[in-house]
Amino acid sequence: MIFFRFVFFLLLSYGLFYIAYRYFDPGLNMLDIFRYHRMAQHPLVFDRDIAGSPFIYRQFDAILTHLFYQTGLFYNAPIEFTGEDINQRIYFASILSDYTALILTALLVSEIFDMELGRVTLLPALFAGVLCFLSFGTMSFILTGLTEAWGWFFISLGYYALKKENLVLFSIVLIISIFQREIISIIFTVFSFLLFIFSKYRYKAYNFNFLKMSIISFASFVMYVIYRKYLFPISGFSNQLDKNSLLSNLLNFSLTPKLIVTTVIPENIFMIMLLVLAVALIFMRDKIRDIFIVFKMDLLFSIVFTLIFLLMLGMATDIKYDIGRILHTITPIIAVLTAYYLYILNQEFDKNQN
Repeated sequence: MIFFRFVFFLLLSYGLFYIAYRYFDPGLNMLDIFRYHRMAQHPLVFDRDIAGSPFIYRQFDAILTHLFYQTGLFYNAPIEFTGEDINQRIYFASILSDYTALILTALLVSEIFDMELGRVTLLPALFAGVLCFLSFGTMSFILTGLTEAWGWFFISLGYYALKKENLVLFSIVLIISIFQREIISIIFTVFSFLLFIFSKYRYKAYNFNFLKMSIISFASFVMYVIYRKYLFPISGFSNQLDKNSLLSNLLNFSLTPKLIVTTVIPENIFMIMLLVLAVALIFMRDKIRDIFIVFKMDLLFSIVFTLIFLLMLGMATDIKYDIGRILHTITPIIAVLTAYYLYILNQEFDKNQN
């Protein structure tokens, strides 16, 4: 089944890879790409001339892109993303690396969906994975040469380990993730803790494995801070680790129409989830005894409050129009719950038809 899903997702999406490589120019509005491009050419070189903090610490993607580059795989064709500082072979390797991460993420999402149901499915699991390709951010953030693609993979693999309650795998994922996106350890610190809080209502007792995972995630972030501030100190965005600056930015945050648009638009999968949930609640309102259990409200509330936390974190770090990118990080988890809601709605619809 895994091989079938892999081939299915590959055939479904290779056009996205082609378009991203040939016709997308991330340099128009994503200047971070130039930093990551230099890092891929010089992995594990901690030099301010290559990239400043925090970009230079995201070495996992740079190493993988460099490895893809070393394989010699290359499609030589005219592309939109050109310039004196752009190595087309490196850029191809970065998009190929991102595409690999996207396929693996879709596979993990489909597997996690089956775990939510407790059985293997065909179309519903495929739909869960397909949502990853239909996300607004897939062409805006994922297949761009940035770090979001492998960030999605770590979010998915971390969530898979969380669902399995596999503390060893979860620890490995979180430790490695600090070399990809530091936000991942922050997300799982909050998300796991929220699942721990809400587990009392689902299981009638607290699930302390979730608390352990929250602690592991926080410890991973502490490791990142040590790695950034003391082991390889590179200048840049020091305000992100300054509590006074964070508080000041949060208190003086100014909301603008452009900021609202750039924050909300990338979250199309989240909006689909809310739409399906609303329809399901209306359609099934007289037939559900325990809404909290059937609609997995513990997971829903954990997602919503994690998004609120990330929104506040984005405000505090003053990343402005990149807040939507940060919120978009947990899309794979949202995709699982979206597919689940559509599944139970479809099941109820079929019953009524019969």
